[in-house]
Amino acid sequence: MFKKILNSKFKKDLLFSYLSQGITISFGFLQLFLINRYFGVATFGQLAVIMSTTGIFSSLLTARSSEAVTRFFKREELKKNYENAKFVLFIGFSIDFITAILLVALMYFASSFIAITFLKDIKLQDEIIVYSLITFIVFLRGSMVGFLQSKEMFVKLNIITIIESISKIIVLLAFIFVLHKVFLIDIIYSFLVATIVSFLYTMYVFLTSYLKEYKNVKYNFNKRLLKEYWRFNIKTFLSSSLKAGNQNIDNLIIGYFLSVETVGIYQVLKKILTPILIVATPFSTLVYPKLIHFFETNQREKFKNIIIKISLYILIIGIIYSLASCLFLNKIFLLINIEFLDSYYIFFILLIGLTILNSQMWWVRIFSNTVNPNYSLYMNMFATAFQLTITVFMTYLFGLEGLIVSTIIMNLLIVFYWLRRVKEYVRKTIHIYIDLYLNKLRILILKLRGAKVGKGVKSFGKFKVMNPKNLVIRDYSTLNEGVFLNCRDKIEIGSNCHISPNVQMYTDKLVIDKLPRIHPSEKVIIEDNVWIASRSVILSGVKISKNSVIGANSVVINNVDSNYFYAGNPAKKIKEI
Repeated sequence: MFKKILNSKFKKDLLFSYLSQGITISFGFLQLFLINRYFGVATFGQLAVIMSTTGIFSSLLTARSSEAVTRFFKREELKKNYENAKFVLFIGFSIDFITAILLVALMYFASSFIAITFLKDIKLQDEIIVYSLITFIVFLRGSMVGFLQSKEMFVKLNIITIIESISKIIVLLAFIFVLHKVFLIDIIYSFLVATIVSFLYTMYVFLTSYLKEYKNVKYNFNKRLLKEYWRFNIKTFLSSSLKAGNQNIDNLIIGYFLSVETVGIYQVLKKILTPILIVATPFSTLVYPKLIHFFETNQREKFKNIIIKISLYILIIGIIYSLASCLFLNKIFLLINIEFLDSYYIFFILLIGLTILNSQMWWVRIFSNTVNPNYSLYMNMFATAFQLTITVFMTYLFGLEGLIVSTIIMNLLIVFYWLRRVKEYVRKTIHIYIDLYLNKLRILILKLRGAKVGKGVKSFGKFKVMNPKNLVIRDYSTLNEGVFLNCRDKIEIGSNCHISPNVQMYTDKLVIDKLPRIHPSEKVIIEDNVWIASRSVILSGVKISKNSVIGANSVVINNVDSNYFYAGNPAKKIKEI
């Protein structure tokens, strides 16, 4: 099955993704080298704090358009509702633009607070405002990325990443060696230029595909779809906001309790381990459309298989890389002109455990988005509360070691939660399929025992039939759990009838006014479109005419007229239906 999932297109996309990630890693390390060597580790720490604060503020506004567009656009295309698919894009672009404007305004008013509280330098507030423009542009391309992801245009998406990485280095080199500017604002300008270049390419790729397929398609304003999209966005918004805060809060805690230099060292160590996470990153993008497809087509067992196989692959790569990186850690620090201390080995080993743990959770967000967005919301709420209490306290007492250890403990608890959710999800699915096939088997056995069963007859649970040769069930009727049919004489059930749980039907009766007492039998007839509610009893000789309904716990001893509702003991005519 896994080989089928990893079809030739998937392998091609995966290999190209790794190629692009390899380029990204190379340029990422070059960027790490240039910033630390020519700007200093303190500047690198300041950059990390600005990126973290901007990430947290952007998470308060972002609606994760790329994920929402992928989810709903893919679904509507599978259903061939192209007007609705176009409407999904319209919603996404509208939200992207509004939130991007709000972000810049928010960062403008909060810049002085961030500069004083976390950077300890009010002069850096302009750098914060300029960096917010980068996030502004990233917001604007969110729906375009979602469109390309839903179309599984992963090669194009990876080219976007490559273009941005290369552009950052080219502009950064120009600032250092041509313009001879080595200030924090110059790093941010290089990032801004690279983001604009990648945005323009993203727009080109999007318009090329979009106009080709949707130029002549009119979008359909669908109020139901808008509400569904909005509900999904609200759930993922809360979850992604908390998650973004969780991912960025560590830098702010270090910056507040320790120093920006410590933030820089912490980020250098994390950057060295980035390839482990990059190994996992393509799968989150590549597998998302497939998981949506599995979910929509009820192929849920494949969820578990694909997650296990890919996670094992990522684990093996992560362990090998971690062992190799330990051997060259001090040389890397020497290369980027940072004094290496023996205590950094302790930090690094702890971060290896944390990074491998995080890489094993590559699937949790796409699993949650596909199955139940509340799962991510609950865990991100837990992570936020944990970091704002235990992690802050541990950092205050033990410094950087306390922060890393507390984060490892938190992630272990989160992994345990997600494994429980997957197990529960798959177990429910297995039970559904087992019951489905058992019910089909019960109907087959009933036929083999001599009953005359029409097409489309279903059962939902165990039932018991005595002398099934006297039973006739016509098309599309259903028998539920606990139904008992005593067929000493004939029982005829018409088409489209619903026999609810624990209903009993008897064709024999006891004559009590004569001795010896005897058990004569007489057939029971249930005509078409009859609904017999739970725990009702139908006695010998009764005919229930078409379109009638029998209320729960009723005892039917006389014939029932068509198009009436009967209930009670004995059952009486209640009203016409």
